Amino acid sequence: MVCLATVLVPRSAVAFCDEWCTPTLVDDNCGPSQDALVPGQRVKLAIACQRECKRPSLPITTREPRPEDIPRELRQLDCRHPRPVTMRRTEVTCDQGKVYELTAPPPGRYAVMQELLLEVTGHEVCPHGPAEPSPAPKTRLSGWEEQRRRGERLLAEAEVSDWDRVKKDWSAEISNAGVVILTQQDGEPSAFVGGELRVGFRHTDRFDRGSGSGGKGFSITPSKNMRWCMPVLMCGMLGMIWAPPSSFMGNELGLDLVARLGRTYQAGDDALGWSVGLRPFFRVAADDRLRSQSLLGSVLPELGVEFASTEPSALYARWHLYPIEVLVHPSLALSWDGPIAGLVIPLDGSPVAPTMGTGISITGLIDPDD
Repeated sequence: MVCLATVLVPRSAVAFCDEWCTPTLVDDNCGPSQDALVPGQRVKLAIACQRECKRPSLPITTREPRPEDIPRELRQLDCRHPRPVTMRRTEVTCDQGKVYELTAPPPGRYAVMQELLLEVTGHEVCPHGPAEPSPAPKTRLSGWEEQRRRGERLLAEAEVSDWDRVKKDWSAEISNAGVVILTQQDGEPSAFVGGELRVGFRHTDRFDRGSGSGGKGFSITPSKNMRWCMPVLMCGMLGMIWAPPSSFMGNELGLDLVARLGRTYQAGDDALGWSVGLRPFFRVAADDRLRSQSLLGSVLPELGVEFASTEPSALYARWHLYPIEVLVHPSLALSWDGPIAGLVIPLDGSPVAPTMGTGISITGLIDPDD
């Protein structure tokens, strides 16, 4: 039941929300305060808290701060330990938010909720010694920008893919395969057995793992292993929800020129057959030696034309649903093409015939910079 419920819940119904609170230094008339602060001075801060939900798309809402939103200490930028502070709630509400009062601390520079910098004039004294070097308070980023940057940090820290180690942005591959393709034409089965040569270029990007919402709201963190669910939607909605972004298009993109040569066997007779076509390449290579098909790669067909010495020429379309490759050497990979489904369209007007097949290949990886 849990799996069924997960499949039936549309992805758009999952809310990714982010909450934050913003302090503003104001004067007695709710205007921005520009006065220099001195120790012991009464300081007014207007604090507003907001919530943003990205999926489904909802407007940003504003609420009053809760007790847990109010800081109990100020981080003194140049000193080792923070200063305790007491903020008193007032009955005043400005456009910038609910107003709180505090007494200016001893001289120094202070960060309030990582959003506001207070500078109190005078000779600064650090009772516990100076702080270690740290960046100044940063401007608040939206939850989605924080999520993007967090994903970039995780990606930079992650183990580099074995495929990334041996491939640059652009590279080439040459594959030699043995294939078997079965066809049912006019009630007569036939089999093509032969060899295949593929030559193609690849553009490789880093594998995008994705991340959760990064906020306090409900979040789903994609699983790298869920990429195995993506070809032909094997896991239904589960694959769509937990699959990392790179599983949809892939992080290795390219185009192959494919040529096949072999024998076609039918009803005890055999004939020479050959074909040529173009095969789109959309694969997923994560931080291991395996490379698998992306969702887009499983639905885009290989297109070409085939010939036989005793049969009319025909157009064909073949879908490579689930090829799997393993890197056995920095310059060599072995692969199983998985199930290959297709259609043959004879040019003499004969009925369209379905095909099924598979193949095993060895691939050489070529780096143009070498």
